[in-house]
Amino acid sequence: MILHRNALALLRALALMLIVAVLPPLPIAGQPSPPPLYLPLIQNMNRPSSVFGLEASDIAAGRDRGDLAELGPTWIRRNGLSWAAVEPVEGGGYNWNAPNLVALERDMIAASQLGTKLILVVQGSPAWAVAPYTVNCAPINPAAYNKFASFMAAAVERYSQPPYNVRYWEIGNEPDASLFASDSIFGCWGDMADPYYGGRAYGEMLKTIYPAIKTANPASQVLFGGLLLDKEYNPTTGEGLSSRFLEGALLAEAGGAFDILAYHAYSTYDGTADGLPDISWKVPFLRGVLARYAVAKPLFNTEGALLCNEPSLVCQQAQAYAIPRLYARTLRDALQGFIWYIYDSDSFRNTALIEPTRPTELRAASLAYRHARRTLQGMQYYAAFPGLPTGAEGYIFLDDQQAIGLIWSNIAQPLEIPFTEPLLGCSEWDGQLFPCTNTDNMLRIDLGPAPRYIIWRTS
Repeated sequence: MILHRNALALLRALALMLIVAVLPPLPIAGQPSPPPLYLPLIQNMNRPSSVFGLEASDIAAGRDRGDLAELGPTWIRRNGLSWAAVEPVEGGGYNWNAPNLVALERDMIAASQLGTKLILVVQGSPAWAVAPYTVNCAPINPAAYNKFASFMAAAVERYSQPPYNVRYWEIGNEPDASLFASDSIFGCWGDMADPYYGGRAYGEMLKTIYPAIKTANPASQVLFGGLLLDKEYNPTTGEGLSSRFLEGALLAEAGGAFDILAYHAYSTYDGTADGLPDISWKVPFLRGVLARYAVAKPLFNTEGALLCNEPSLVCQQAQAYAIPRLYARTLRDALQGFIWYIYDSDSFRNTALIEPTRPTELRAASLAYRHARRTLQGMQYYAAFPGLPTGAEGYIFLDDQQAIGLIWSNIAQPLEIPFTEPLLGCSEWDGQLFPCTNTDNMLRIDLGPAPRYIIWRTS
């Protein structure tokens, strides 16, 4: 069976190499043609079929409405499983009938029935496990690491089985946050007195629980708790100390104690036509840290969105324009996935894809999400779209039969380039078709902040 899968993967890789070899570059009119682009697509062949994900506060209700199924995310993230709720008393056994587990288990079942991959966040430690700290997000006392490992083994044994079928476990939510004064859904392992901000302690904890999780179910995947990662560390000023958290965990030799490196990346709408400030520094930064310690792990953005400080229609439209851009960059950067936070709630700066009080009413961002998922699912990143004018950004994606160009511009401007490929169609950010032809071997379209899709045949 393994040989059969490997053979299919090799044939698919060879087919993509042939497509890349014959796909002509797109020159700018009046300028020399750029050289052909040959990218190592074989190394990306194990990427999941879709990078599209959502966080939801109520998965089961979304399933009943049918809108979650229509959006079709491959990944759903749910926060989360509380250790404190299940084992509030040391040695008192596990209470799987705790009241706040009822909705959580219902959502696990709903996610499984939808056919999605559920990422379950584990957070909230019992008071006896974090002493001398007094808040549930605090660093776990090393004396309780083995108790946490036993809890994780029990949770994996329970929830990796039908009807739950959970395989992905994110250990903490933003553990690189600083210590809070009260209980929090954040991780708050951050220690300003530590040159690695508490990362070494978190790494030691991972090393203890990882074998227990894998023993309970070898198919389980452990995610490093999604990093807040505010800014890069500046050794001169000392700013950005929290970004050394990951390095601390790797110094503790925890590179083999997680399977996926999760991080969070948000932008806040700035009122401009573009409206999507660049936060792309996080991917090369994290990969650079991993490389320094000879650790290779896939990256997953388990929380992200364009935030709206005010619930305006203008900002909601900017979110709709942002979604195709964010997922195009996710594919470009070879991330395992991107979780839009949050599907059904405006609790964090107005990011819902639906109207929370009128859940059957879809916002513009929901239409953008649905069309991006339908269009880009299963596509492989090929190259940046060549020949674009200043202020424009775009990328080319391939499968075995077609290519998709996704293009936008910070300013309104025309695009005119030689184009001889057979066009299959063009669509707006929400799936509405717009006329596009290349009857004279020239493609002419208008660009602006709204992303536009161009599809052509490659075989």
